[in-house]
Amino acid sequence: MLDITELDEPICRQLSRHDLAHCTRVCKRWHRIVAPYIWRDLSAGDFSKQQQAAFVLLVAGDYLQERQHQELQQESHSTDQQFPPHPSRPLAKYGHLVQRLPCSKTLEQYFEGHSSRLQELVPDGHDIPSNFALMEHLYKQCPSFQTELVTIDTLDGRAAELIREYVLPRTRCLNFHFPSRYGPISSSRLKWMLSRARALEELVLYAHFYGPVDENEKAYDQEESEP
Repeated sequence: MLDITELDEPICRQLSRHDLAHCTRVCKRWHRIVAPYIWRDLSAGDFSKQQQAAFVLLVAGDYLQERQHQELQQESHSTDQQFPPHPSRPLAKYGHLVQRLPCSKTLEQYFEGHSSRLQELVPDGHDIPSNFALMEHLYKQCPSFQTELVTIDTLDGRAAELIREYVLPRTRCLNFHFPSRYGPISSSRLKWMLSRARALEELVLYAHFYGPVDENEKAYDQEESEP
């Protein structure tokens, strides 16, 4: 911005997201320099309710635009006629700049808490996209995001599938919680999960026991604890 590229990083890091947005409107050159700093980190834990709603509407709007584009392609019935991506899709344009996203549980809370707002975007006769459909779309549009920590307490359900497919390959630290209420977890399933974590640097396993303690196990624990 000041014709000294080394100063762009320290200056932009000192500005709020709101100030950065204003900087992108100065000129095309400023927009090119500042835009990556707006999209780099979307994991801010201090999002206000209004910012959360804006985030949900951004993802949902991008999802609906892509779905409309796919429907147009299917209706064309011709491989020669191709429709380019929607020019106003923000995630198609800036998704590759995103390096951090909210954790999966936070995303679920965002989409669940503002699900009523989605009706504003959905055309008549169309279904409102599910929370997991929006999460999957976000993960697909942000191929460069990384996550420092992921906590998993079950290997079942749609949320676990999304974590296995999109989050684990980008995870540096993984916490596994295995309460017996979810039933036994086979070693093959655990190995398969770990094989997805290609960037893993740290693994923590937590085992919780629910229910009455077996007397033999209690006696064994006492023997182990004695000096």
